[in-house]
Amino acid sequence: MTVTLVMLSWKRISNLIAAIEAEFDGTLVSEVIVWNNNPEEDLTGRLPENVRLIQTSEDFGMRTRFGAALFAHNDCILLHDDDLIIPTTSIQTLYNHWKDTPEIMHGIFGRIPKHDNTYASPIRDGVCEMVVGRCMMLHRQYCADFFTMEREMPAREDHSALHGQEDILMSYYVADKAGRHNKVHRVPIEELLSNESICERPGHDEQRTEFMHKCQVKFEDAEVQVSEEMSELSQDYWDAQAIAEVGYSKVMNRGWQSAHQLKMHNEQVVAIAELQVISGNSVLDIGCGSGRLAKELLHLGATSLHGLDISPEMLSFAQDECKEFNNATWEPRDLKQGLSQKDGAFDIAFEWSVLLHILEDENFEFILREMARVASKYVILGMDGPDTIQETSYFKRRTRAHHIQTLEDAGCTLISQMDVNGGHLTLALFEKR
Repeated sequence: MTVTLVMLSWKRISNLIAAIEAEFDGTLVSEVIVWNNNPEEDLTGRLPENVRLIQTSEDFGMRTRFGAALFAHNDCILLHDDDLIIPTTSIQTLYNHWKDTPEIMHGIFGRIPKHDNTYASPIRDGVCEMVVGRCMMLHRQYCADFFTMEREMPAREDHSALHGQEDILMSYYVADKAGRHNKVHRVPIEELLSNESICERPGHDEQRTEFMHKCQVKFEDAEVQVSEEMSELSQDYWDAQAIAEVGYSKVMNRGWQSAHQLKMHNEQVVAIAELQVISGNSVLDIGCGSGRLAKELLHLGATSLHGLDISPEMLSFAQDECKEFNNATWEPRDLKQGLSQKDGAFDIAFEWSVLLHILEDENFEFILREMARVASKYVILGMDGPDTIQETSYFKRRTRAHHIQTLEDAGCTLISQMDVNGGHLTLALFEKR
């Protein structure tokens, strides 16, 4: 039992042939099925030898990839678009992962909802809610199930171009059936010419957001094993976020309008200023991101600032954001590895909405203890609200009491706290004992 490659044809026939010739080795990929959705192009006799062709008289849409898979001789189905070539070694990696967990869907390009629950933030390695249709590896049975399921979940144009949404529905359905999240894997690929791409058409993200919400409602009672599948957002994710977004969205991509972003930012700065401890003190900014608040800390009179972040791309933006100051330094650092500075190296250790991205309690508490260790005077936390425990596959919100008790045990005393941004955040000031 090996892999069946299923591809759709529309207007990039040369790409299609190049991908088949590169991947159809007769061993790992032992079968290729092509569904031609372009009635103006007859592919009979034009494809490599032994490719099984389904020629149609109309465009039946993106969901036909699942229809073509029903004719496969193998249970492992590899579906991918004709804008990339997946080398044999990469297919082998995906196949190995599929053999380990054939009940879930595997791929290369993952998505998770943004923090405002719009479509979507990229994931290139680890668990994800949605596997993008550019590359999906899944069991043939799911392809059969799809056509029964889609009658209950009609998308615009029946999951077809212009609005291809079949991958969203399949992702949520597979996770629901498997009881665990799908996964994507970082493997080498070759990008091909991609004119006529659906994702570049107007309204694409808005329409996918609308359909994603429908899927969330339909599968909201799914018992997905989040605790065993949690995966922290990686350096690659934050590097991509730094490059792709602007302003406040560079950090969290909340989808807010610029005026609202500025309002939230200004409220945060006012709250920090009201602590009246920044001026005249050195500051360690934990998870400084693009330097949005680092710049404000320097304006508030910090004698020096040292910014840490897992993402070198974020740090490059932070450095540019604070270029008017000559007392700021930057360091790429995975906080879970601990801090390199000696005890009491800074007057203040500062963190704002970073620790919710640390998923393991052990690491969360370790980082707080490290902040207490390197601070000689104060620890400042910007804690996300509400004051409840909340877990997803990529962040974990903890109670105020958990933050406070951990720092109390590390030799700090809470001396003030205030709600910020309408209670979405709490700013807490701790003093070293």
